[in-house]
Amino acid sequence: MRLLIFGTALVVAAPAQSTQHPRPGEILQEVQAIGAKATLEELYRDDDKWSTLLRGIAGGTPEWFAVAEALRAASDAHVTEALTHAVGEALGRNAQLILSHARGPFFLSEVCGSPDVDDERFDKLPTALAELNRRIRGVERVQDPGLGQMRADCLNSLHGGETGLRHFFGK
Repeated sequence: MRLLIFGTALVVAAPAQSTQHPRPGEILQEVQAIGAKATLEELYRDDDKWSTLLRGIAGGTPEWFAVAEALRAASDAHVTEALTHAVGEALGRNAQLILSHARGPFFLSEVCGSPDVDDERFDKLPTALAELNRRIRGVERVQDPGLGQMRADCLNSLHGGETGLRHFFGK
């Protein structure tokens, strides 16, 4: 009987994250249970989980954005850059959410830029420009007067990104 109770307690205490495709609620539970740093390390070690995380954040839902914010506090270097690029990608889907939180931990100057040209999806000028234009259209759809200045600043930065991309690709 003791063994059964002990086994049940372990199952309840274990993080609830799915093996292949973690969901935002599961990740946030894990952050609460073991901390942001340990959760981030676990996700980063597993390519499938890491890809799922970045795709989720890029999708622009409030749930995934909450995960990005929770993990950002424990990230550094490349991991911070990857999270920031995913949040920038979310501009095309939910710019209102991203701009309304652009006072930290993901700042306007970080997310309102060109796509990551090291990402194979954006490593050619036409695809990088298409992604940049998708972000611009997303920000242009924001109509909240309270975000007017953020919107204008982000659009200025994004429009400047085209020059940077053309220079990078030598066009």
